[in-house]
Amino acid sequence: MRPDDLLFWGFIAIAVVVANLLYIIPIQKILRRAGFSGWWTLLLYGGPFMIVGLWVFAFRNWPAVDKES
Repeated sequence: MRPDDLLFWGFIAIAVVVANLLYIIPIQKILRRAGFSGWWTLLLYGGPFMIVGLWVFAFRNWPAVDKES
């Protein structure tokens, strides 16, 4: 396959979508169980926002956990 083939770029696009789904689905499930919105997964695509989001997620009160106690 040559990089200028449409089939090549179609395969690359499908691979990127599948790879993203492998990350997005479990992360959304974890966020929902913790009591957060699944929209937080958009931070994965924000470069430095991903690191900030991870720190906020780690040290903020978790609604699902705090509700149980």
